Amino acid sequence: MSSSGVQINPSTITTVVIETTSTLCSAVGIEDPLNFSQILAYPNPSSGEFNFSGLGKSDKIEIFNINGQLIYQAVSNNNIENVNISRKSKGLYFYRITNEITIIQQGKIIIQ
Repeated sequence: MSSSGVQINPSTITTVVIETTSTLCSAVGIEDPLNFSQILAYPNPSSGEFNFSGLGKSDKIEIFNINGQLIYQAVSNNNIENVNISRKSKGLYFYRITNEITIIQQGKIIIQ
């Protein structure tokens, strides 16, 4: 009786090890990390006037449009800062609060 098939010679089998690395990519925009800070942005949504409370002296407030363009920035003098961007278009904006060392908090605000 005959059989057909592939014959494998064990001396010719080669093991190939491929090492891979993976890179984590994020979407374009501002990341939304876990916020353990007590900084509040209110009222949200609003007509364009927002209060930021829980700030430290010299914390920087930056606001960006959905294209990532900086549209507002200020340095806090008090625990509460009033931000007026009511002349900007209705829609979604992103804010970032930083101190001299790091980003303290990031978030979203809406002008309706």
